[in-house]
Amino acid sequence: MTDQPHPVPQPSETNTAGTTGFILSLVFLCTGGFLSPISLVVSFFGLRKEPRGLATAGVLISGFGTLAAVVIAVVLLSAGSEVADFVETQRRREEAEVEIAAGTELVRSWIDDHGYVPDEIEGNAILREAGLDDPWESELRFELAGGQWSVSSAGPDGAFDTADDVGGIWLSR
Repeated sequence: MTDQPHPVPQPSETNTAGTTGFILSLVFLCTGGFLSPISLVVSFFGLRKEPRGLATAGVLISGFGTLAAVVIAVVLLSAGSEVADFVETQRRREEAEVEIAAGTELVRSWIDDHGYVPDEIEGNAILREAGLDDPWESELRFELAGGQWSVSSAGPDGAFDTADDVGGIWLSR
């Protein structure tokens, strides 16, 4: 028998950056994509060397993760902004209710002193002279209807007789 030389196995080429980027892309995807930009950079470095298979997969997965992170961040930020706006509006509504209560007490005191309910011109003058404004920097309104009266705020939109008005509890004498 003849001795045939056995082929010496050649070490296969490795791409450490590509492999690392791929593994990181899978791990970082579990963070909602927020760390995916790191694996995206590592995977891009892996594309510079053969074999590129894992580096390419790392770029694709990391790109998806980065996009997901951006979408999640935008949604969370816009939701946070809406919540902050809602909280601020509620705080201002509460401030308006305090001003309305003060205005209502002023009118009641005026009624006690004068013995009758002021007309709308007198009632609004009482509120104006006291410097009572709502938190949106609009004057409060005194209103008469059918022997009853109320003090109200136009609310955030600055227009009376809309859905966001504050107050408007009708009182007798």
